[in-house]
Amino acid sequence: MLMIVTFRIDIGVMFGVLLSLLHSVFIITRPNCEELFREPNCDHWGHRSRLNPEDNLSTEEDVAVLHFSAPLYFTTFSYFEERILQLANTRPLLHLIIIDASSISDMDLTAVDKIEVLSQKLTHRNVTLVFVNIEHPRFRRLVETTNLLTILGQKTEYSSIEVAISAHH
Repeated sequence: MLMIVTFRIDIGVMFGVLLSLLHSVFIITRPNCEELFREPNCDHWGHRSRLNPEDNLSTEEDVAVLHFSAPLYFTTFSYFEERILQLANTRPLLHLIIIDASSISDMDLTAVDKIEVLSQKLTHRNVTLVFVNIEHPRFRRLVETTNLLTILGQKTEYSSIEVAISAHH
């Protein structure tokens, strides 16, 4: 609105459309990627915003669980990688990063290559990257056809966060 008032209407509308597109690109390339926390005295993991804030939400020093809510494409991968490396850099005792893939519906081949490179970076830090809850049929098919789990050194598909933690302890 400020652009329309300041400039001619056609220029103001163009600026508005441009700002809207830039905002959309920002939102698309930075999807929700949230660390999950364990509810006290149970095996349920959830988003901080959905758990009771009065509970003492716990994280394990050597395990981090991330929920990524978007397809793994070249447009989203740098943010995905940034969040994972940020965890690895800020938690010195971290040895296992679990990706809750229940909201990942797709991935491109660029992401497969980049996941392999990311996994190697983490391995040099003695951190293992694993995927759990692979639910979407398209993502599951791509994981199988690209041998993603084998690339990560993941011997099996874990059906839950707790199963993955138990397998790596």
